[in-house]
Amino acid sequence: MSGINKLSATFQHVVFSQVGDVEGMLVDVDGAPAQVVLKTGDEAAASLVAALREGQVLSCDVEPAEPEKDDASVHPVLILRELLQVDGAAPKAPEPAKPAPFSSGKVVRLNFTRHGVPNGYVLDNGDFLHVQPEWFAKLGLGIGDRVEVDGDACYLATGDGWAVEAETVNGRPIR
Repeated sequence: MSGINKLSATFQHVVFSQVGDVEGMLVDVDGAPAQVVLKTGDEAAASLVAALREGQVLSCDVEPAEPEKDDASVHPVLILRELLQVDGAAPKAPEPAKPAPFSSGKVVRLNFTRHGVPNGYVLDNGDFLHVQPEWFAKLGLGIGDRVEVDGDACYLATGDGWAVEAETVNGRPIR
């Protein structure tokens, strides 16, 4: 396969790096396996490869990889220059997933600073949502209101939920 520029193949599976990143893919070329590796740091290609599913037919531009000094490769290794088509169409990266809120639930009680000023909410799932007192007034949430919150969190000392330092509440940034 040396000197190949265009490659038509069937996707088999992702090949991972030692830290779990997408490093490339194993493909089937006319019944024989080949490994197509990504250029280091090519996040766009990694996203495209991660979206592939077993059995998809793809076309790509590749270049031969330089063999290692003690090359013990069990199949040809190629470097991906460009993924051209997947199942006859332009490849598409997956739509980014909307992140789920860290916590959501119904407000069951309020929390207060050491000086008695309201600074957060306790939800029916046991989580404590901390907001600065000025944001407490702006949010206007009360007992029984539904809330979704994102932010940094640590486990509560009581062991029954999370303390969330709110960064967004009900989709509204508060920082």
